[in-house]
Amino acid sequence: EKEGVPDPRMLQQFSPMMNYGSTKLANMLLCKELHARFEHTNVDVFIISPGMVNTDLWRNFPTWYRVLTYPVRLAFLRTPTEGAQGILHALAARECEGISGEYMSDGRIIEASAAAQDADKASALFALCNKLIEQAKVVQFAKRLGIDLPPEALSSAG
Repeated sequence: EKEGVPDPRMLQQFSPMMNYGSTKLANMLLCKELHARFEHTNVDVFIISPGMVNTDLWRNFPTWYRVLTYPVRLAFLRTPTEGAQGILHALAARECEGISGEYMSDGRIIEASAAAQDADKASALFALCNKLIEQAKVVQFAKRLGIDLPPEALSSAG
């Protein structure tokens, strides 16, 4: 994080648990910003929590943790199909129309944390993501021209 805004490239440090939380906060902030930008349209934006799902994400945890939690994960976590139900509900249920910008789990609205409701951080993260996307476009264009840009070539762009 820099000034409370999650680092989308996770350059400072990679820690699976910390970065997992940071990505969730970043998703919620981007949802808030997209909702603000599309508020007066027919576009609804949601964050949907699938709950705890037994997927390959667990491969990023230490071996001892995976072994220790395997029986619990197998017995109590959702399958990917079960986790997808909340997403399908948000897409198809009439009662979800017009409640854009919300965080939902199992078809219910969940109050987001104070950090996830910060409009200034949401706007700053959105601007940073746009900058990174534009930089990636420059890098791809340069590659098509046969130019291999060094990382510092883009650092003056911001």
